[in-house]
Amino acid sequence: MKQIFAGLRNLVRGSALPALVAFATLAALPAQARDLVVYGEPTLKPVLTSLGSLWHAKGNSAVHVFVAPTDLSFEQIAREARCDVIFALAGPVTDAAEKRELFDADSKVDAFSNSLVLVARVTSPKTADDLRAMLAGKRLAIANPDRDVAGSYGLAALRAAGVNLDPAGKDVRVAESAAGVLQFLADGNADVGIVYATDASAHPEFKILMGLDTAAHQPIVYVAAQAANADESSDSEGFIEFLNTPEAKAAIMSAGLTLADLGTVQAQPERRP
Repeated sequence: MKQIFAGLRNLVRGSALPALVAFATLAALPAQARDLVVYGEPTLKPVLTSLGSLWHAKGNSAVHVFVAPTDLSFEQIAREARCDVIFALAGPVTDAAEKRELFDADSKVDAFSNSLVLVARVTSPKTADDLRAMLAGKRLAIANPDRDVAGSYGLAALRAAGVNLDPAGKDVRVAESAAGVLQFLADGNADVGIVYATDASAHPEFKILMGLDTAAHQPIVYVAAQAANADESSDSEGFIEFLNTPEAKAAIMSAGLTLADLGTVQAQPERRP
């Protein structure tokens, strides 16, 4: 009988040893990075989604993209909503958020810049090269200049080109955003519209008639930074560094954006919430 109990004790000891070794091995492994939560401007959703897919395809964590105007995104962060990386429109709102320590200032980099274009439905022929002639007799849709730089900068570009436009005029359709401008065109309530180059790139059903002069307004620059509520187990720093890789740069440029030079963040007019 004693021999039987001794055999059982040896069996238990023998089976427990591999389990302890396995536990010790697991404890030594690094914790797996959590999925990334990324905030950005609405017009950046296609490119941020594309960047997230490229990042994940390289064996990194999944990326979840949420879009809203920069001021609303920062207010979500202020309310302790989780955000690992934010792509914010450079300007007063972002400057104020930096003072409120809503993101890590040391991690902030210029990510890329956007531009504005005049678009129309694909059925609308291009009838002129001159902007004033192109708009003559056309119903123009613009984003609300009090809320979106696509509207305020669009007006500045038109006036610089000699187009004296009254936003309250009968031939002007004011949308809440650039997305609303595309909807006016799709519904046939406008003939031409001013949107971000990223919007035009993401919607091939609209054709670009011409790009607006970027010298007529401040550059439209987006900065990327680690948010104050970034999860420590998410690789937010690695994702920002990923923006400098060839595949990321190719995705950025194919989305209608241009790569921003470091240290060229320009002030943008503050938008009302």
